[in-house]
Amino acid sequence: MSSTQNQTTAYQTIPATNATPTNGPPAPVFYVGVVVYEPFDEDLKDNNTQTFKDLAKRIVAVYDMLYRKAFGALFVRSYVISFRVSLTSRIRMNVTEVEVGVEFNQTTPLVELPRNEEVQKTLSDAIDKSNNNTIMDVPFSPGSVQIIRTPLPTTPPTTNSTDTTISPNSTATTAVNPTTNTTTPSTEVNSTTNTTTPSTAVNPTTNTTTPSTAVNPTTNTTTPSAAVNPTTNTTTPSTEVNPTTNTTTPSTAVNPTTKTTAPSTAVNPTTKTTPTVEATVTRKVTFRSLGETFTTDLLNPSSAAFKNRAALLKSNLEPLFQRTFSTLRDFTVTSFSNGSIINNMNLKFSAAFVPSNIQIAEVLLKAALNVTDFNIETASFLVDDIQVSSGVSHNISLITALSLVLLSWLLSNQQ
Repeated sequence: MSSTQNQTTAYQTIPATNATPTNGPPAPVFYVGVVVYEPFDEDLKDNNTQTFKDLAKRIVAVYDMLYRKAFGALFVRSYVISFRVSLTSRIRMNVTEVEVGVEFNQTTPLVELPRNEEVQKTLSDAIDKSNNNTIMDVPFSPGSVQIIRTPLPTTPPTTNSTDTTISPNSTATTAVNPTTNTTTPSTEVNSTTNTTTPSTAVNPTTNTTTPSTAVNPTTNTTTPSAAVNPTTNTTTPSTEVNPTTNTTTPSTAVNPTTKTTAPSTAVNPTTKTTPTVEATVTRKVTFRSLGETFTTDLLNPSSAAFKNRAALLKSNLEPLFQRTFSTLRDFTVTSFSNGSIINNMNLKFSAAFVPSNIQIAEVLLKAALNVTDFNIETASFLVDDIQVSSGVSHNISLITALSLVLLSWLLSNQQ
């Protein structure tokens, strides 16, 4: 999928299908899709499984909170339509794409419904502004929000012709030239003199229409802002006319022979582009500083003690992680707790490569051998609240054993 924000969005207009009003027309429903950093499970294909219900409950809680806050009484409810494995090529990991119905009051006129962009932006902005793109414990992928289906019409109604009846001495919003069968909007017709005034002037001799000119019915001449070529029977408002091809090249050129209008600029209304936002994954990293004294002011992120210790950890550890992992995007000390001092940090990595728990712990192991500003207990490493010190301890044991063998060999050679 795709954010206010990160991919081309194609809206599909449909009647709302999951709404269940008791009377009247069906409730308007926007189908809003987004990618969440949750491993896709086959149980998510069945809405009767507990896996489906648990994840749906968490996501619906986020949608309900955001859309009720944004649209008040217009918003009715949200509900999960389906889960599927994400096919977004830029996220090379097993994640889940969810499609959610956002239902509005069935009595709301279409003109009072929010626009597609407003519905999309409500969720996209909340993800971008949240801490680590996580809202109420749901880790969303930034830039992945898109409107999949919408109750709004995708294009305004159009007509191919204008039928206007003009009575003598009447004023109409459309003037018709019976010679060329062309229609000129916003003009006045006088049936007595057979001339057209304001915005468009008609010369009955040459049968041409000149925008922004005045017509003198006595002399049949046309004045200011346009030049008329009686040979080619065309009118050019502030432009050049090619008498060979009978075409006019201004902001809009009209060919009286083919009755077609060529706009000066071609616009592709279906293409919408948004800037690319890099997907990231956050790992919570914890270790203990054994033997150091915890003070209550470390609980307050605004205190000098908190800021000083956070800066100390960041200055010592962040360069080590940056040198080891080029995909590190952010290093933040989030909190401290008692026992002696437990240090909690968030490390944000590009989703293109996220190191394993063991790889992260190995960097802390190297830091424990070199950092002197604070203690790092090598048996206390947690990544996303999962103990990883056992794997690292195994590595320590191997290193220790090799060191002892090498030391023994050196001592034997000196004797």
